[in-house]
Amino acid sequence: MKTTHLLPLALLLVFSFSCKDSNPSSSTDSSTAGSDQKTVDFSREQQLLLQGTWKRQSYPHGTIEVMNDQIKFNVGEGLAEPPVFQKYQIKKNCGTNTSITEDQYDFVLNTSDADCNFIKWTEKGFDMYLDGGASKVRYHKLEENNASQSDPMDDLSDNNPGIQQIKSDYQAIRQKIDNNALTKNKESFTCTKKDGNGYLTTYRDGEQIVLLEYQEGIGHTYTTKRIYLKDQQAFFVFETTETWSSSGQKEDGTIITNSEITEQRYYLEDGKILKKLIKSYNKDSADSDFSSDQIPNEVVENAADTTYPEMKEIEQLLEGNIPCI
Repeated sequence: MKTTHLLPLALLLVFSFSCKDSNPSSSTDSSTAGSDQKTVDFSREQQLLLQGTWKRQSYPHGTIEVMNDQIKFNVGEGLAEPPVFQKYQIKKNCGTNTSITEDQYDFVLNTSDADCNFIKWTEKGFDMYLDGGASKVRYHKLEENNASQSDPMDDLSDNNPGIQQIKSDYQAIRQKIDNNALTKNKESFTCTKKDGNGYLTTYRDGEQIVLLEYQEGIGHTYTTKRIYLKDQQAFFVFETTETWSSSGQKEDGTIITNSEITEQRYYLEDGKILKKLIKSYNKDSADSDFSSDQIPNEVVENAADTTYPEMKEIEQLLEGNIPCI
């Protein structure tokens, strides 16, 4: 009786497996295609996250710039030739014997010059493990190093109609940036008049330039200027200057640096300064919780009604000319 009941079931199982095996290649191809697509999606996701400029948090404070599928390493000092962009690849693993385990990194970045740079995302940027995981270098997004993260208009209380108009024009540009409504073009440069390099980013609303972002590194000093424009006239300039020096060493050998940072805000009308604010402070690289947002700005009283001192430089930048070249 048991054999009679089991026979139809056995025949059904044989038929079922025969159908699955009748076209084995289609199943394998589908699985492979799905795996390949996941790899492509993973690489694209990491590539999008990498876009921008990243600053090394320890000596010698170099930068990494990523634009689409090109990457440029600027070690900060000691290069005989200026750095250039090169192709890079993103992979899930290295494929060679290393001292780093898979839970210590998120992906591997390869270039023609160096293999197996292990990347681990952090709250403010990423850690890059070099030499097979033997050493680690921390990078933060450049914008997070150079200025306070609050809106530069937040602590400006002034009923002057000119100042109120500046706040309105500034917020209109920032909203368009947040909505990706502006055309952005970023170019790197190497100074010839002095030993340094940097980037010039131009934001256009149609044909009109509404924001110039100028970043320059000379020796141990980094300067960032964000110049907001209306009808080709600058109405607000936010300038940050950072000069760093070595101040010690952690137990793991990481060099600690101290930065002297000055932020200047210029509120302009027809090339004249309506108001100037300034704040200066020191930042220790070992203090990851530091924020300059609680440090108040001071009004520079004797700046009002004077001409903005770097108006000619703005004219040069609008024409696409870099002052240090």
